[in-house]
Amino acid sequence: IGVTSTCPVNLKRVPDKAWRVPGTVMVGYSGSIFLDGSEQRTEWCSENLSVGARLGLLVTRELGDLLIFVDGKIVVKVEKALSSITDEEDIYPIVDVFAATRVVTLLPSASPPA
Repeated sequence: IGVTSTCPVNLKRVPDKAWRVPGTVMVGYSGSIFLDGSEQRTEWCSENLSVGARLGLLVTRELGDLLIFVDGKIVVKVEKALSSITDEEDIYPIVDVFAATRVVTLLPSASPPA
């Protein structure tokens, strides 16, 4: 799960992995964080999500941080993850699904956990 500054209509083809989309920040992939193609490690693994888990993503534009929530609790915080994306650029949600994923529902008006 992550965000990208690449407008979907500008993609000539969809790459085999979402982290390969230019201008993308992704968290997942067996404990990896991808910042525009550069890989870092994290302890959280998306593969360990249980059925019915609520996964959330929050971007703080003023700091450029990216936070991942599972069932309302922060599991990953990537400080200044969006530092390469300017304030003038739009950002778009991006999700890479694999394995046993059956349903993904995007809730664009969801509120962050208290």
